[in-house]
Amino acid sequence: MNGIHLTAKEQQLLEQTLHTTHDARLYRRTLALLECSRGRQVKDVAKALSVTRQSLHNWAVRFQRQHTALALTDGPRPGRPRHADDRVETLLQALLAITPDRCG
Repeated sequence: MNGIHLTAKEQQLLEQTLHTTHDARLYRRTLALLECSRGRQVKDVAKALSVTRQSLHNWAVRFQRQHTALALTDGPRPGRPRHADDRVETLLQALLAITPDRCG
């Protein structure tokens, strides 16, 4: 894969995603595709972002199949189930809203 060819609409979508996302993985994947579409070599972009060329290729294929930034997001990952319920979540949100100077 020498480069990634994006339409103007796809580039605009990825640029918007780049500026609005708070997800670090989505940001990195979006940036990778945009850099490749701008003419940078895939191997150079992969090296700069510490990913494999295969990962970059996989992201490009997923994006080009679905034409949406959601194609670049992570799917659900298996893992340890949560032990906290909604009460704990509510308490955590309340504690995070308290400023440090209020706690001394």
